[in-house]
Parts: sequence; C-alpha cells; structure tokens
Amino acid sequence: MSIIEKLITAFRGTATEKPPQNQDSLLLERHQVLVENLAAALVIRNSSGAITYCSPFTEVLCGYPLKSIYQSETDFFLSIVHPGDRDSLQRALRLAALGESFQMRHRFFHHSDFEMWIESRTAPLFDEQQQLIASLTIMLDVTRAVRFEEQLQEKNQDLQHITSVAAEEIQNEVFTLKGMVALLDDGITTEEFKDAVNTSGNKLNELAKGLTEFGKASAGKSELRTISIGKVLETFAEEQRLTGVEVSVFLPEQEPRVIADKEEFMEVLSALSDYSRSLCQENEIPRISLEVISKHSEITVFYRDSCPPIPAHLANAIFRPSTNVEANFPSYLKGKRTPFSLSLTRKRMQRMGGGLDFRITEEGTNCFILSFRSRPALHRAA
Repeated sequence: MSIIEKLITAFRGTATEKPPQNQDSLLLERHQVLVENLAAALVIRNSSGAITYCSPFTEVLCGYPLKSIYQSETDFFLSIVHPGDRDSLQRALRLAALGESFQMRHRFFHHSDFEMWIESRTAPLFDEQQQLIASLTIMLDVTRAVRFEEQLQEKNQDLQHITSVAAEEIQNEVFTLKGMVALLDDGITTEEFKDAVNTSGNKLNELAKGLTEFGKASAGKSELRTISIGKVLETFAEEQRLTGVEVSVFLPEQEPRVIADKEEFMEVLSALSDYSRSLCQENEIPRISLEVISKHSEITVFYRDSCPPIPAHLANAIFRPSTNVEANFPSYLKGKRTPFSLSLTRKRMQRMGGGLDFRITEEGTNCFILSFRSRPALHRAA
C-alpha cells in the first residue's frame, strides 16, 4: 500500500467525522504521528474544495503559518503559486473537486521570496456510498532536484556550444598559420610572417582565457537572495569612480528589491563596464548611467554609456561567443576582452532568473537592459 493510500485510510475517519473503532483509532494515532513528522505537506480539502486540514510541515514548506492558510478567502496555494503555473493548478483543483486524482509539478513562492518547485499528488476520498467527501494532497519539495536537472542540461548545452566555438576558432588560426608557412616560399617577408604568427598567438591566448573564465563561472553556484538593488548599484558606482569612471544611479521613490546573487550581479556590472571601456577611444573614460524602473513584479536596470554606438547591423551579434563577429567591427570598437565576455555576462543573468539584452536608444547611445524577477503580489481576490 502506498503512503498516499495509507494516509487516505488513516484520515477517512476524520473526513467522515465518524467515531472510529478501537483498532481504527490506534491506526489513526499511528498515522497521525507519521503525518506530523513527515517532511512533506499533507492537505485535505472537503467536497467543496475548502482546505480543512494541513499537516504541521506545511508551515515549513511555504513559510506561512497554518492560521493564514485556513483563513484565506480563496484556496491559499493559488495565492502563492507562480503566475505561469496558476492556470494549471486551478484546472487540477477542479479535477480534484470532480473526484479525479492527479499529479503535477509546479512552482510557488515561499514566504521568504524564494521560488520553489513542488511535486503535488492528489487522490479523492469516498465514503461507503462512493460519494466524494474530500481530496487528499501530499506536496513534496523537489526544488533541489529540479535545479540540478536544469543545471545539468544547461552545462551540457554550454559544453556543446563552447566546444563548437573553440574548435572553429582554433581551426581558423591553424589554417592561418599553415597559410603563412606556405607563403614563405612565395617571398613573404619575415616581418609579415612574425606579425601573422603573433596575431594568431594572441587570438589563441584570448580564446584560452575565455575558456578558463567560462569554466570558472559555470562551476560556480548562485546564492539567490532578496537584495537591495540600490545598495549594489551604489557600491558598483563607488568602485568605478575610484578608477575614474563616472557613474550616475537613478532609483524610483520606493526602491525595489530583487532576487539575485550579489556577487554575480557585481560581476555582470563590472563586465559591462569593461566592455564600455573597450568601446572608447584611447585615453577616453566612459560615463555610465544606471536607471532602475519598477513595474509590477518586473524590475529593469537600463545601463547606458557615453561610448561610440555599436553599428545597428552588429548589435544583435554582440552576445555571440565568437571572435569572428568582432572581426567585422570597426577598429575603434575592438577591445581587449575574451570571445566569451558578453556571452558569459548574459549567462550570469540567466542563472539568476533574469535576462540581458541590448539596443541602441533613440538618442543613438548603447543601452544594456538587465531584467530581474521580483516576488509578485499575492492574489487574494475571492
């Protein structure tokens, strides 16, 4: 008999409100001890769909007291479910009200703002006349397993992509070196040969640095927390001012808090600053503007610089981890950075559940768009 079937048997007496016999009472007491010490949330809803029982671990799972769950005007778990899974959960609850069992995996927001993954399994409870009297749901925290699967898939994709890029770049430089060797017999000067070899050597060196950089970042682990975006931006601005870079920070009246890794966020900003420096003319210091816009649960940081704008036809290529793309850039846009710099920066943002995009503004300036996720407002409508 599965754990769900045992729990159904144990709580059948509770749901029907019939006084159990001595043997049934002993069984119920034993399973009551199991339920109260189970590292999973057990929830019972009556035939109308109202929550009538939650095991103690439910508080640990979602971070809210049982009182708040019971007093919610609507199904409490609909108020904390991820917006992308809300419709699926509503359909599942309707199935439960019809006496159907179901199993699903969905996201919800813990009281501490963390996004969690839950495996829900629901089974109906029937009386002796086979009338639906309640449904029983057991919820398990599978966040770690889901994150591990996502990271494994992401690393496999990264490995395939980086291997392809690295192989292409190495082949290009090997082809160049072989070509220069062949030209030695055709009268190419020693100086030209040395320049070509030196250029290829530098490109291979940058490629090696990029691979090392990407490997270190991929091996790291983000510690996502709710952080003050203003404090991070001000810290970054102070650090940049020490190097001569002028940074202006514009925050809304009510400073938003975002879910991110502070160190990762600082790495992203530093990488964008390095990129801005590489776009400037020699001895020119960039000016950077950081504007935060908060709209509902979406937090966006607009990173603008005073550097020469990237040509529009190349703007969509700046996140590609390939030096071949930069070969088409004007000479003043070629900076000292690895082939994976911006690709890695975007990857860092994605690891925090955000995003990184680029566009040329109407004023003709470069603008990086950093998007973060924030905890959405709870839905308490009846």
